[in-house]
Amino acid sequence: MEVVVEDQDKKRKFLASSADIDLIRRIYMTAKESDKSQRNMCALQLLMLTCARPKNVRFAKWKEFRLERKVWLTPSKRTDKEADHVIHLSRQALELLDRIKKLSLAPEDSPYLFPAGDNNVLPDTAFASAMKTMDVGSDTQTAFGMRYSAETIMKNEYEYGAKDGKELHILIKIFMDAVNPDGKPQYPPEILMTQRAELAQWWADKLEGIV
Repeated sequence: MEVVVEDQDKKRKFLASSADIDLIRRIYMTAKESDKSQRNMCALQLLMLTCARPKNVRFAKWKEFRLERKVWLTPSKRTDKEADHVIHLSRQALELLDRIKKLSLAPEDSPYLFPAGDNNVLPDTAFASAMKTMDVGSDTQTAFGMRYSAETIMKNEYEYGAKDGKELHILIKIFMDAVNPDGKPQYPPEILMTQRAELAQWWADKLEGIV
């Protein structure tokens, strides 16, 4: 029984998230304006703007981005899912990608956005390290918990045209790449593309305090 409790505590800490938009915005804007640890700060911004899983950001490759279409195609095999996921890129995300290129965070021969260390990818501690410099502990907010923070804020604050909340629920779940235990998408991944792009831009604007 003690082991179960310990596992539950670890899971809660791993998923720690805040629905306080002021805190989430402070984390994002601090990362954006910081001139320290550029690799970690840029990775944290991309994580927050796209609501991607941390592993997808850590292993992100330039070839996955279709900038002319303003999308990021994350491969299913990376997170043991059945289908690839289309992440729509906001104006801020596109500007960030351009900045990452100009900062030359990666050697020219590296396929990764954020190569680092012997394993050639960003360590899984990078996001926590970035937030630690902002005095944000893992008991308050974690990298994986960012997805839950965004989802809660979207549910509470996004003004969607649908008459009931069902389509908004579906929209957010697809946006978050929600899957069932077997790895299959909860909803068809090819639907609501225009609405997902609009939500991506709203979320980026929300992070910057524009809306």
